[in-house]
Amino acid sequence: MAEEYTPLVDYPDYTQEFAISAVLVDMIPVTIKAQTIDKIRIDIVAQSIGNLAVDIAAQTVGNLTVDIAAQSVGNLTVDIAAQSLSTIAISINAADVTGNIPIDIAAQTLTNVSVDIAAQT
Repeated sequence: MAEEYTPLVDYPDYTQEFAISAVLVDMIPVTIKAQTIDKIRIDIVAQSIGNLAVDIAAQTVGNLTVDIAAQSVGNLTVDIAAQSLSTIAISINAADVTGNIPIDIAAQTLTNVSVDIAAQT
Protein backbone atom coordinates (compact mmCIF):
# COMPACT_ATOMS: atom_id res chain seq x y z
CA MET A 1 0.00 0.00 0.00
CA ALA A 2 1.40 3.38 -1.00
CA GLU A 3 2.00 5.90 1.73
CA GLU A 4 0.53 9.37 1.35
CA TYR A 5 2.76 12.35 2.03
CA THR A 6 1.36 15.73 2.94
CA PRO A 7 3.11 19.09 2.67
CA LEU A 8 5.56 19.69 5.49
CA VAL A 9 5.32 23.43 5.04
CA ASP A 10 2.35 25.36 3.69
CA TYR A 11 3.21 29.04 3.29
CA PRO A 12 0.58 31.78 3.02
CA ASP A 13 1.75 32.71 -0.51
CA TYR A 14 0.72 29.26 -1.79
CA THR A 15 4.24 27.88 -1.53
CA GLN A 16 4.31 24.21 -0.62
CA GLU A 17 7.34 22.16 0.27
CA PHE A 18 7.56 18.38 0.34
CA ALA A 19 10.60 16.73 1.88
CA ILE A 20 11.28 13.01 2.04
CA SER A 21 14.43 11.64 3.64
CA ALA A 22 14.95 7.87 3.87
CA VAL A 23 17.47 5.09 3.43
CA LEU A 24 15.31 3.10 0.99
CA VAL A 25 12.45 4.46 -1.08
CA ASP A 26 10.69 1.56 -2.81
CA MET A 27 7.54 3.10 -4.26
CA ILE A 28 6.43 6.67 -3.62
CA PRO A 29 3.79 8.37 -5.74
CA VAL A 30 3.74 12.15 -5.29
CA THR A 31 0.55 13.48 -6.88
CA ILE A 32 -0.38 17.16 -6.83
CA LYS A 33 -3.55 18.49 -8.44
CA ALA A 34 -4.49 22.16 -8.12
CA GLN A 35 -5.96 25.05 -10.05
CA THR A 36 -3.00 27.34 -9.35
CA ILE A 37 0.43 26.51 -7.93
CA ASP A 38 2.50 29.58 -7.10
CA LYS A 39 5.63 27.87 -5.75
CA ILE A 40 6.28 24.24 -4.97
CA ARG A 41 9.44 22.44 -3.93
CA ILE A 42 9.93 18.66 -3.71
CA ASP A 43 13.13 17.40 -2.05
CA ILE A 44 13.89 13.69 -1.88
CA VAL A 45 17.08 12.36 -0.30
CA ALA A 46 17.60 8.60 -0.06
CA GLN A 47 20.34 6.03 -0.28
CA SER A 48 18.29 3.97 -2.75
CA ILE A 49 15.17 4.78 -4.77
CA GLY A 50 13.34 1.87 -6.41
CA ASN A 51 10.36 3.55 -8.08
CA LEU A 52 9.32 7.17 -7.77
CA ALA A 53 6.53 8.94 -9.63
CA VAL A 54 5.94 12.70 -9.44
CA ASP A 55 2.70 13.83 -11.13
CA ILE A 56 1.68 17.48 -11.14
CA ALA A 57 -1.48 18.76 -12.82
CA ALA A 58 -2.53 22.40 -12.60
CA GLN A 59 -3.89 25.13 -14.79
CA THR A 60 -1.10 27.52 -13.78
CA VAL A 61 2.29 26.70 -12.23
CA GLY A 62 4.60 29.49 -11.12
CA ASN A 63 7.85 28.01 -9.80
CA LEU A 64 8.44 24.28 -9.46
CA THR A 65 11.61 22.73 -8.05
CA VAL A 66 12.24 18.98 -7.87
CA ASP A 67 15.53 17.89 -6.24
CA ILE A 68 16.37 14.20 -5.96
CA ALA A 69 19.61 12.89 -4.46
CA ALA A 70 20.30 9.17 -4.07
CA GLN A 71 23.12 6.68 -4.29
CA SER A 72 21.02 4.40 -6.51
CA VAL A 73 17.94 5.21 -8.61
CA GLY A 74 15.75 2.63 -10.37
CA ASN A 75 12.77 4.10 -12.22
CA LEU A 76 11.84 7.74 -11.85
CA THR A 77 8.91 9.37 -13.65
CA VAL A 78 8.14 13.09 -13.68
CA ASP A 79 4.88 14.19 -15.37
CA ILE A 80 3.88 17.86 -15.42
CA ALA A 81 0.73 19.06 -17.17
CA ALA A 82 -0.35 22.70 -17.07
CA GLN A 83 -1.77 25.32 -19.35
CA SER A 84 0.83 27.87 -18.25
CA LEU A 85 4.25 27.09 -16.74
CA SER A 86 6.75 29.70 -15.61
CA THR A 87 9.91 28.13 -14.18
CA ILE A 88 10.70 24.43 -13.75
CA ALA A 89 13.97 23.15 -12.30
CA ILE A 90 14.53 19.39 -12.04
CA SER A 91 17.77 18.11 -10.53
CA ILE A 92 18.67 14.41 -10.22
CA ASN A 93 21.96 13.43 -8.63
CA ALA A 94 22.73 9.71 -8.39
CA ALA A 95 25.82 7.54 -8.51
CA ASP A 96 24.00 4.65 -10.17
CA VAL A 97 20.92 4.87 -12.42
CA THR A 98 19.60 1.39 -13.21
CA GLY A 99 16.20 2.19 -14.76
CA ASN A 100 14.49 4.81 -16.85
CA ILE A 101 13.92 8.50 -16.13
CA PRO A 102 11.11 9.75 -18.39
CA ILE A 103 10.32 13.45 -17.90
CA ASP A 104 7.13 14.64 -19.62
CA ILE A 105 6.16 18.32 -19.62
CA ALA A 106 2.98 19.44 -21.41
CA ALA A 107 2.07 23.13 -21.52
CA GLN A 108 0.66 25.75 -23.87
CA THR A 109 2.94 28.44 -22.42
CA LEU A 110 6.38 27.61 -21.00
CA THR A 111 9.01 30.14 -19.90
CA ASN A 112 12.05 28.44 -18.30
CA VAL A 113 12.96 24.75 -17.96
CA SER A 114 16.13 23.34 -16.46
CA VAL A 115 16.78 19.59 -16.20
CA ASP A 116 20.09 18.44 -14.70
CA ILE A 117 20.94 14.75 -14.36
CA ALA A 118 24.27 13.73 -12.84
CA ALA A 119 25.12 10.02 -12.68
CA GLN A 120 28.27 7.90 -12.74
CA THR A 121 26.54 4.93 -14.43
